[in-house]
Amino acid sequence: MRPLLLGLFSLCLLTQFAVAQDRASSLFELKNEPALQGFSSAKPEVSAVLVPTGRPGEVQLQVKLVLPSGGNSYSMDPSFAKPTKITLEETGWKAVDGSYGINPPPKKEHDEIFDQVVEKLFGTVIFSRRFTIPAGTSLSSATLSGKIDFLYCDKESCIPKNAPFKATVVAPRRDEVESEVFPPEVSSSESPASETSVSITEDSSSPMKFGYELVPQKGGANGPVRLQFELSPSSAQPGEKVTAAITLILADNWSTYGLEKFDQTQIETPTTIDFIPTNLTAAGATVSVPSPVVHITRLPNGDRRSNTHTGRVTWKKEFEVAANGPYGVSGAIRYQVCEKDNSCLPPRTVEFQLGSAQQELIAGATPIVTSYLNSGPDEPAPFVVESAGQETTLWSAMGTAFLAGFLMNIMPCVLPVLAIKILSFVQQAGEKRSRILALNLAYTFGVMAVFMVFAFLSVILGQSMGAVFQNTPFMISMACVVFVMGLSLFGVFELPVPGIIPSAGHHQEGYLGAINTGIIATVLGTPCIAPFVATVFTWGLSQPPAIVFAMFGLMGLGMAFPFLLTGIFPALVNWLPRPGNWMVKFKQFTGFIMMGTVIWLLFNVEMEWRVPVLLILLGLALFVWLCANLTSPASGFMKRLGGCIVGAVIALPVVGSGLWLMKEFQPTELGQAVIAAESPEESHHRMPWEPFDSEQLMRLRSEGRPILIDFTANWCVICKINEKIALDREETIEFVKTHGIVPMMADFTKENPEILKYLRMFGQDSVPLTVIIPPGKESKVVAIRGQYTKSILMEKLREAIGSNTGQDANEPASTVSTMGAAPVAPTR
Repeated sequence: MRPLLLGLFSLCLLTQFAVAQDRASSLFELKNEPALQGFSSAKPEVSAVLVPTGRPGEVQLQVKLVLPSGGNSYSMDPSFAKPTKITLEETGWKAVDGSYGINPPPKKEHDEIFDQVVEKLFGTVIFSRRFTIPAGTSLSSATLSGKIDFLYCDKESCIPKNAPFKATVVAPRRDEVESEVFPPEVSSSESPASETSVSITEDSSSPMKFGYELVPQKGGANGPVRLQFELSPSSAQPGEKVTAAITLILADNWSTYGLEKFDQTQIETPTTIDFIPTNLTAAGATVSVPSPVVHITRLPNGDRRSNTHTGRVTWKKEFEVAANGPYGVSGAIRYQVCEKDNSCLPPRTVEFQLGSAQQELIAGATPIVTSYLNSGPDEPAPFVVESAGQETTLWSAMGTAFLAGFLMNIMPCVLPVLAIKILSFVQQAGEKRSRILALNLAYTFGVMAVFMVFAFLSVILGQSMGAVFQNTPFMISMACVVFVMGLSLFGVFELPVPGIIPSAGHHQEGYLGAINTGIIATVLGTPCIAPFVATVFTWGLSQPPAIVFAMFGLMGLGMAFPFLLTGIFPALVNWLPRPGNWMVKFKQFTGFIMMGTVIWLLFNVEMEWRVPVLLILLGLALFVWLCANLTSPASGFMKRLGGCIVGAVIALPVVGSGLWLMKEFQPTELGQAVIAAESPEESHHRMPWEPFDSEQLMRLRSEGRPILIDFTANWCVICKINEKIALDREETIEFVKTHGIVPMMADFTKENPEILKYLRMFGQDSVPLTVIIPPGKESKVVAIRGQYTKSILMEKLREAIGSNTGQDANEPASTVSTMGAAPVAPTR
């Protein structure tokens, strides 16, 4: 019975497959028919014109296809089974452009009839291409005939169509303002286009009355920029608003720049626009659509950041009509463009005249059909973030802050200082209760002082806790401090601050030493704990200052809590062993932990500066050793001071050589690449990370590509744990490659405003953060915060790929985007 059922099932499948094959093939065997069942009586319409470009012997062929509502056609993509084709009858016409431009661009979407993602055309579509007319032909009398073959479909059926056209030259004049380049009923799919005189008017699909397009020349040829100027409406009354717009359309791999510099590091020239209104008054500032994206250029002498536009940008400014009568606007735009992986062109100024301000026909100007006045931002929909964790509330934030502070006492970063504190605990045995409490209150004061500084930075400057660890001078200074502390623990010398580090024969801790210990312990512990509280303190940035200070205060109390408890209950100290020789050994062992901390701090210093910093540390070691050995503890102050001066003179050349090398060898991108380099044996087991780039992110988002972003930093311990146990695992890597997910690594080791911008966009101001962007232009983003496991990551990845993808979740993407190099600095 089972074989019989299986055979019947297979037969049904084969029958359905044959029917589907027959239906697909029949789509292209249909003849031109006046009507087809499933279609409305409305028919596609075709017309064409030739528009002079302003260059001798050159015109632009514009073929207009009007598709009825509910119907669609397809682009000229040759990979499609039935692409649109335009065939010309005349010979001797030479194409200037490599292919036809399509305006508006086709929309990529899944087609139910063909069951695949295709490029669809809707409504009114203009196919345009520039040609040079045959030699000996008059521009005014030139004509170009041809036909357009296209597939016209509705939701149920398709029918092949072809329509002939005959295009004649049109030359818009300023006194002809009411007719159209493309009359509404020029031709149909069954009859050729008729000839018509034309001029400029306002219509969503025809040239505008107050608008034109220019292509600035570069070395006698078309440059990488197309400029469009427009003013609308053309018949506003006094008190009504009109909008002037300048659209700059860039060729691939070219970019221009925003109206303002990003910061002082920007070396490219920002765009400037001067509007001179006639019978108009300004009613608003100039705005850009879309907003510029920050682009980072890596240079040997440091990063350069610039407000950058690619693709297309429109600058708009609103005016109000002042009085009855004609109105217009003139002025000039000054812009600079740069080519990716190449140099920049000098800034260029282009003047414009619109409306009543236009005194003459602009040389090289051509009519425009598509208006960008009402276009919204040409960028993907805003990110809607869904956090993997729970929503932050006031009470959960306060509780998390206190718990995080308490956990700082067992973090690896704090262990060296904690060991020192244990020694001070030991020596407290037998002390008066009041002194024990006072010492621990002094330690708490040191802890709280640091957290109040963090609170100040958050409230006043909007800085995160981990920001200090992105500062190289701070990391070098901390390495020097910890190194000197380690030497003291080894017995090389004794710190001049009483009590901060117990010596072999003296274990008395002073109040100043207790405060300093609290300060150093907190600063060292920050990079370890910051990942746990990144979400909480990002939430705190939007809260009143009182809540921010309360959160940081609770975190400080959490860290100092064990020591406050010991101060209140001194008997707890008695649980530790009594003072003895073991303290000396333990102190020396702690010195090795300090040296390990120095190595960890140096790991976050640029490669080119590590040897110079080691020279500085050598000089410091020589200095403190000379200070301790040129005199004795019994020597007077002046004699000890003299010994330290001698030590400084001897050690200064060593320290100076380190500082000189730091100045000579500036950090470069190559140095960072060396740090991240992997052995060939391991490279095939690692995630193929691309450097984070906001332009690439927006491009992939607009294409609907799935993306995985790891926001990380070298000083972030939790980040490295996540990478080791979840991200850089064979199962994760294989899943990412199979499903065409683009992995990006956002390195936040050093200060990076662009990465910080996206961190805050995703709900944090520091790392770690892992973001999964599912396929689709409007898909909901998943943000995984803090530490997680491989199972959690894989669960979220599978959910993302199984969401609104637009393709089979088990089908790999056809291409995987790769990043290009950062642009080279512009030449002057």
